[in-house]
Amino acid sequence: METMTLDVERTVAMANLGIAALSSAMAYPLFRGMVARNGYFGFRTAKSMASDQAWLQANRLFASCLMVGASIIAVLNGAYVVWGFPLPTALHDDVLMYSAPVGLMASGLVAWLLHQRQ
Repeated sequence: METMTLDVERTVAMANLGIAALSSAMAYPLFRGMVARNGYFGFRTAKSMASDQAWLQANRLFASCLMVGASIIAVLNGAYVVWGFPLPTALHDDVLMYSAPVGLMASGLVAWLLHQRQ
């Protein structure tokens, strides 16, 4: 794979920062319990849709995991953009390109696994 130019790296890192901010903004109302049970927005499983209490508990857990994942994405990409923190050469392009999708999917997976244990 060809390495990215400095302009592309910064653009990708800024996009990842935007994704992290948007994810946190979407997680906030779920964490605060501001979203009622619905079929469109939130952490929807058969278990979480069983009652209002289960919905609130599942979405608070999901939002917490999502905010942690978004924070990690922001730190990885923000440190690169703001402070010019050098990423390891072998992982440089991969960290920038895959930190947002992998971080968000991992957050959802952790939330789902923790939800299954309850």
